[in-house]
Amino acid sequence: MAEEYLKENISFEFSLVDSKNVKASANGFSDALCIWINKPHVINRRLCGSRLKYFKIYNRSNSDTTHLKLIRQCLSTQSRIPDSEECDCTVSQHDGINEVECLSEYGSDDIIVLEREMLPKKTDRCKVYSEIIIYDRSEETITFYPKSFVCQNHHIGEELGTLESDIAYQFMYHTDRIDLRVSNTNFSEDSKRSLSITWLKDKLLTKLCRWSEEENLKTTLSSLRLLNLEEYNIQYNDLKQKYGVNFVKIWPEKTDPQKFVYEDVAIATYLLLLWKQERTVKNLKEKQSFVDLGCGNGLLVHILASEGHPGYGVDIRRRKIWDLYGPETVLKEASITPSADCLYPDYDWLIGNHSDELTPWIPVLAARSSYTCCYFVLPCCPYNFASKFTNNQKDISQYRSYLDYVRLVGETCGFIVEEDMLRIPSTKRVCFVGRNRSYSPAEETIIEGERSAFIQQRCLTGHKDDKGVNSKKRTHSPDDGESKVWSSNFQPREKVEKIRNCITVSQSTKDHVVKIVFDRVLNCEKSSTEQLPDGRLWRRGGHIPLLEVASLLDREILGQLKSECGGLQTLLRNHSHIFQVSCGEVQLRDFTQNEPYSKRAAARMKDRAQFYKTVPCWFYSHHPDGCPRTSEKCSFAHGNDELRDRPFKSE
Repeated sequence: MAEEYLKENISFEFSLVDSKNVKASANGFSDALCIWINKPHVINRRLCGSRLKYFKIYNRSNSDTTHLKLIRQCLSTQSRIPDSEECDCTVSQHDGINEVECLSEYGSDDIIVLEREMLPKKTDRCKVYSEIIIYDRSEETITFYPKSFVCQNHHIGEELGTLESDIAYQFMYHTDRIDLRVSNTNFSEDSKRSLSITWLKDKLLTKLCRWSEEENLKTTLSSLRLLNLEEYNIQYNDLKQKYGVNFVKIWPEKTDPQKFVYEDVAIATYLLLLWKQERTVKNLKEKQSFVDLGCGNGLLVHILASEGHPGYGVDIRRRKIWDLYGPETVLKEASITPSADCLYPDYDWLIGNHSDELTPWIPVLAARSSYTCCYFVLPCCPYNFASKFTNNQKDISQYRSYLDYVRLVGETCGFIVEEDMLRIPSTKRVCFVGRNRSYSPAEETIIEGERSAFIQQRCLTGHKDDKGVNSKKRTHSPDDGESKVWSSNFQPREKVEKIRNCITVSQSTKDHVVKIVFDRVLNCEKSSTEQLPDGRLWRRGGHIPLLEVASLLDREILGQLKSECGGLQTLLRNHSHIFQVSCGEVQLRDFTQNEPYSKRAAARMKDRAQFYKTVPCWFYSHHPDGCPRTSEKCSFAHGNDELRDRPFKSE
């Protein structure tokens, strides 16, 4: 019945709707397709990802009708992709594939067919829907056929934003361009079809063209590799409603609640599913216990404890929000020094979430606590065992070098270290999990000797001047009778947090840096000029890399800024009314626009009305063309006559 319907009603003719010029190879095109197949959520933020159900390779066997037969069989058979006898071709089936690694490795006579399920973020509103994808290597054409689409009580266009209507679409590669075609068959309303085509043209085609031109694309899935994506999404949405919404409202800290609350919700989701997986594999009856070392605001501890996992958090400094948690959340204010006195033999997991100087010690603490103790670390600020970590490898970044070091520590401690990437609002998203050992309990003494030697060597080489480290005294050894401390140079963070946001930098230094950067941005290459509504010409300048900005300043000034968090970048961002810093470049804040700030930045500027005209307009006083806005439209004061007193800030 379905086959007859297809023959009579489905047209396999496609019409060209857009074409974009590219300087890309066929391999670049296929790599770009892999990103869209494996990671659709990077374009469509309403998706959490995708899941492959089938993956087969068909050889056309000199049959021009193979492609058409495949299409009809795929769309008429709801449960599977057709076998060789159904489409007159040879078939190579690949079971258990979670993602497409490289489409360009297949032969020119191959047709790759797969079924992909698209997973929506909002599972309470939308259901999973499927696509049949057919990639014809000889034609360099890929076609996406919608298999099913269900959305509950909502307009589809409001939710998923991509395939709002049931249309098939196709991309075709040529040596100088990529074409977008859509099927002539229409199963949906014209308005929905129009929205779909607009999204395909403006979003998807544009991204594919850009990716096709890039080299060394990371085409495979990089985040949440150790978990089931669909389970993660369901659990995250549940915890988000259960904890996130309320804590964003009542957040008493000065930090951004949108970032810190939902980051901890995501980390809690990850750990809960990781532990659920471990209970299944190891047949554990009880929920795992934990200690969060350097727990900060304590929200992660609160969520894990509320979900039934016994444990506690410890940090050197108490936070205001600690008082808002219930008695089930145990948080201790104490200093942690790696030693025989800081072992946790009665706990299953040690957690290091942005634990800074404790990060390299956590695998050591876990290894020495008990043979069954596991760990989770999310590295951030780079620390060695006894000092700041320094990268001696010029070909990789400081962050990647530090990640490799943290992995090495775990492996040296005897763990099988697994690397994953979290989905959190942070640039430091890579985590490490040590849940299995690489040695038997009988080898503990041998491995402990290797641990001790490794730590001793790192304490020697990692310290800037090596003074204070006695190479003859192994103070880190757990069997050392003279001292229980494992490194005499370890420095825990200070209880009173230093303010390092350039406040201590002198005003004259700030003014000097601002003037130098402003002059360079205003007069750099590719600077632009705009005609204002009142007829004036206003020089908008261009944009320059932060590295170039640093080269404009002398060593003394750079030395002052280096001791501050973020250094030069922090100083420039503190002057956001003058500069815009993004993607490693600096440009002038463009007040010719109605809203010169990003939506996120504008949302953080609460009660802007009460600060109207309380700060002098920098452009009015310093830009050679003055302020691009008239006095009536500028929220800053044009001259002292307009200046108002700032409202009193009460504690």
